Amino acid sequence: MGSVFLCNARSRARDVVAYSDVPPEPFHDPEHHSDADLLAAYIRGDVRAFDTLYHRHKDFAARVARRMARDESEAMDVFQEAFAKLVEHAPRLRLTAKVSTWLYPVIRNAIAERRRRERTLRLAPSDDPAAAAPVPTSTNAADLSARLARLPDDQREVVLLRIVEELSVQEVALALDIPEGTVKSRLHHALKALG
Repeated sequence: MGSVFLCNARSRARDVVAYSDVPPEPFHDPEHHSDADLLAAYIRGDVRAFDTLYHRHKDFAARVARRMARDESEAMDVFQEAFAKLVEHAPRLRLTAKVSTWLYPVIRNAIAERRRRERTLRLAPSDDPAAAAPVPTSTNAADLSARLARLPDDQREVVLLRIVEELSVQEVALALDIPEGTVKSRLHHALKALG
């Protein structure tokens, strides 16, 4: 079967869309396609474009979810929710940066919503003294983790995105929906506190 041309009664010649039974060229080399290009291709029906986006950003999303979640199960639930929202919002989404800058606040907000629900449902504090006991640390990574945990949430978030995830200042600002100057200020204060 060859190409099929679809046109509604109101269409003009330039509005005619060609559909073919031959699948579009796959995105073999994702480095040559921006996230916006891949998202546009997915919206046009190329599911392989979404597959490329997923593989490009799944590690980032999983790391962020694991870092914010209380356990692996919660992390994977939030991870799946984030990509489901990407599918849901794709037709209306206008990317101005990488998909990761869109996914980050989605994951952060999903975790925050879970915490709000937990606070509302919690009737009594835990009776388990081990739950509140600090975990002893002996390695440099554990020490750094403990020091990061003592930072205010807004500073820790900026450090993790800028240094650990290696996002640019502009990408961090977009992900957190704050001015670039605020990113720089929070990063400065966090690094100063970390010594």
